[in-house]
Amino acid sequence: MQIKEQYLMLHSRFSDGKQSGVPIEVTLEDLAKALYCTVRNAKFILRKLVDEGWVDWLPGRGRGNYSQITFQAGKEQFLLNLVIGLAKSGDYRQAFDMLGAYGDGTQAKERFLDWLNGHFGYKKEEEAEGSHATDNLIFPVLYPPRTLDPAAASFAFDSHLQRQIFDRLLAFDERLGRIVPGVAHHWEANRDATEWTLYLRKGIRFHHGQELTSADVLFSFERLRSHAENKWLLREAETIEALGPRVVRIRLRKPNRIFDRFMCSVGASILPAHFAGQDEGGFWRLPIGTGPFRVVSYSKHRIELAAYPH
Repeated sequence: MQIKEQYLMLHSRFSDGKQSGVPIEVTLEDLAKALYCTVRNAKFILRKLVDEGWVDWLPGRGRGNYSQITFQAGKEQFLLNLVIGLAKSGDYRQAFDMLGAYGDGTQAKERFLDWLNGHFGYKKEEEAEGSHATDNLIFPVLYPPRTLDPAAASFAFDSHLQRQIFDRLLAFDERLGRIVPGVAHHWEANRDATEWTLYLRKGIRFHHGQELTSADVLFSFERLRSHAENKWLLREAETIEALGPRVVRIRLRKPNRIFDRFMCSVGASILPAHFAGQDEGGFWRLPIGTGPFRVVSYSKHRIELAAYPH
């Protein structure tokens, strides 16, 4: 990234509207001043630019004679390629900063905006012969998610992403207007609704391949009880126990006939026990759930999800 910006700095300072391929007289001291560095560092940068094939350099003969620099890469196309690369990696802010700094006198910003309009939205990309096509949906958001941790969910956008990555024991079907099975295929309560028993499906696997069991539910719920944002979901839980690898029983201190609705909340999402052997900080850099999408990459600029076929 740095060497590309240094090329643009020099091009903007010395080209003065000239076409690419036209020699321009400069001194090494001029280059150093434009790059805000020493002459020694300017020589090093110049060698890298020559190696990249972006400039030609003809040293001046004799003391005090001018050298010649020839910019081979056109500024507008060079800048456009750079900002498109930044955008593809998710760094839109840096892309617009670069356009603001070096786009004067070019149509790079207009061309970038045209490209950006076609970049977002739904696309079907054909893979190599014999493989399936890929459906891609790319869209911009103003701010990154605050957290992907369901226990700390408090914003709608965060919760939306968390529902793609993680599953819950039960789900509320808005279309049907009722609670439907999730990770649990069946659930029941005693007469006074103080004891709830949930039976887990077989064969549900986390994104790293491990099968979900009661141990994962117990870990997730015990952890949830210590999180301020959503611990209210289990505030009346007296005990949470596993009756087997796929049976969980929750005893409440007082009746709650809508406790199954609580189990539909994004805050009650199921994580792998002990963060699948990772430390907690490492786990949230690339979280693992059982939801319909797995996290492929996650940074402050971009989050990429891919369909989880299992």
